[in-house]
Amino acid sequence: MSDYLLEIGTEEIPARFMPGMLKDLEETAKAKLNAQRISFSGLRTLGTDRRLVLFISNIAEQQGDLKEELKGPPSSVNEQAKLGFCKKNNIDADSLQVRDGYFYGQRHLKGQPVKEIFPALLIDIISSLHLPIAMRWGNEDFKFIRPIHWFLSLWDKEVISFKLAGIESGRFSRGHRFLRAFGRISGDKGVEVASTADYLKTMEENFVFVDQDKRKEKIRHDLKNHPEVRQGEVLIDEDLLSEVTFLNEWPVVLLDLFDEKYLELPKEILITTKKKNQKYFPIINEKGELLTGFLLVANSNHNEKNILDGNKKVLTARLEDARFFFTEDMKTPLNDRVEGLKKIVYQAKIGTLYEKLQRVEKLAEWLAGSFKNIKNEELKQAVWLCKADLASNVVYEFPELQGTMGRIYARKEKLPTAVCEAIFEHYLPRFAGDVLPETEMGTIISVADKVDSICSCFAADLIPSGSQDPYALRRAAAGIINILMAR
Repeated sequence: MSDYLLEIGTEEIPARFMPGMLKDLEETAKAKLNAQRISFSGLRTLGTDRRLVLFISNIAEQQGDLKEELKGPPSSVNEQAKLGFCKKNNIDADSLQVRDGYFYGQRHLKGQPVKEIFPALLIDIISSLHLPIAMRWGNEDFKFIRPIHWFLSLWDKEVISFKLAGIESGRFSRGHRFLRAFGRISGDKGVEVASTADYLKTMEENFVFVDQDKRKEKIRHDLKNHPEVRQGEVLIDEDLLSEVTFLNEWPVVLLDLFDEKYLELPKEILITTKKKNQKYFPIINEKGELLTGFLLVANSNHNEKNILDGNKKVLTARLEDARFFFTEDMKTPLNDRVEGLKKIVYQAKIGTLYEKLQRVEKLAEWLAGSFKNIKNEELKQAVWLCKADLASNVVYEFPELQGTMGRIYARKEKLPTAVCEAIFEHYLPRFAGDVLPETEMGTIISVADKVDSICSCFAADLIPSGSQDPYALRRAAAGIINILMAR
């Protein structure tokens, strides 16, 4: 039994594609190995944005023998057709049997040495991967998600040679890209890997954490335990953590600060600006208030001052934009933005957001008949303001803040608390496992909005299919069911 290692070295693959690529590599490799009757005890895929790694443990030296019965042509065919079936499938003609009017033959194939068939199998695995985006480079017809620069291919200590996209496989990988440029890694040929057992250690010596799980947990640990974070808590968003995991090969957590004047902005805007634009992790104090410190994950700590200065410069520009958008939004009351919803098309066959709200108002008034404490004037106000922030500058820049900004603006205008909360809650639940509306008014408008989306889309023949649901109607239906079950 031996171990095998394949590393596909590429230009930077977008972080959002990496989890899917690694999963596909694992599933494709398993399927191809099983189809070739090659046994193994374990299979893992590892990777960074510059490499996809396949590790197969305890792989057999020999294919399994094949014994199977094949159904042939009808027994009424001539001798030539009968012999052709036997020759094609390596079956002894004298062993054929006739059942139900057809010839049946037993095929026996002796397993081959795995090393002999592995080069072709590897090319098949790589060529069969699903590519969310595909590109060609140079004069090659071969396509991949990003240009390939090297193949590392080791069977224990031995190189399994193959050639694809004009590149010969070997025993050389590449270390950290930037640290090589800064002289922390020497040698132009690359990093020589002696064996599959030495791979991870060799790569770490060259400033690459190949194991994404190890890399992720290192980032999580360093975020929580950064020495400069004395009194506070780092807000770790799991989606952001997964993204930065595939943006770095040698992650280093650094602390930087922004100007206190930006704390005048709503916390939600500051957090979203840092997460979406800059991939930063905010810090809050014991009271839940945002601090001026934030943590970033760099791809090394080489020239740390330049990294921090550059990030602060970009963040300051982003925060200035956010402050400008928020200041401009505050000049226009939510009620004055409702007219602008006539210009925002919900769907071409269905109409504008303004027309949607006309339908939601009727649905909400009907649903409210089952509740005793709903004030009709406040309900109507909440319905007509619940989408108003979609016409604001901040939500145009940060769509994920829809509802959140509407509640903030409503509070600034000192609108009734029930109205403020309903503006935010009518979007709930936004995803599987999300919180549900807590107030009666928020519940009513949430159900009314989702029912309208489902019914109007079905009326326009925009019905979800097995792979398409652009208006998230399944999510809306699940949201209604969860709300009804909870209340």
